[in-house]
Amino acid sequence: MPVILPLLGGEGDAPRIPVKTNGKPAAMYVSPAFDYIYARNSEGIQFPKGYDDAKVVISGAYKESAFHSKINELVLDDIPLRDVDVVLLAKASTQVVDGRPIVGVLGRAALFRLAVLIDIPERQFAYLDVKDTKACKLAFKTFLGDGSHSVDMEDDFTVHIRVGEKKKRVSLDPDLTYTTFPSFWISSLKENLEGLGDQKKFTHYDDFLSVGQGALVKNLFWRRSDRE
Repeated sequence: MPVILPLLGGEGDAPRIPVKTNGKPAAMYVSPAFDYIYARNSEGIQFPKGYDDAKVVISGAYKESAFHSKINELVLDDIPLRDVDVVLLAKASTQVVDGRPIVGVLGRAALFRLAVLIDIPERQFAYLDVKDTKACKLAFKTFLGDGSHSVDMEDDFTVHIRVGEKKKRVSLDPDLTYTTFPSFWISSLKENLEGLGDQKKFTHYDDFLSVGQGALVKNLFWRRSDRE
């Protein structure tokens, strides 16, 4: 049976789920766009600063100091995960949702063995712990429902799309309000972009702000792989 958690916050918010870190109520973002589990200290919740002092890139553009750290016990629903390795970011968090401090983001390192459903309309997050994909085939169908569709996902959590005749790969980032393409794609996709030019502002995890050009994308299709 899947584990089901509520998505915190309101409509349009990035997916955030309730957790407990070392026995204290908190919240974390969930996003396959992040490679590891990232954490931030917050009021009342502190993580040990480890040995590796490095720079990491957040949201594809922002460099920040970081350290190796560990969460002694991270609880999702009633399931405890012990001695969880995380990347501790230097800047403390001031964000709160539904009375819980937001202490980080669960990235691909936490999700790689899970079947995950982020149900935006119903404001729910569900997951299955998958050990054998073939044996879990029936569970997937029950989990997703008869009307579900699927595409292949690469090891870096990207999927294949086609815009007109141009084949591309994109990552799934539930943190973003809009579907976003890098600006250097514009020249190759311009025949399938309408209304290009209106400026849009949008925020990422931790309130980082980006600015781009709004456009209507025509002829956008999902693909199963590069062979299609």
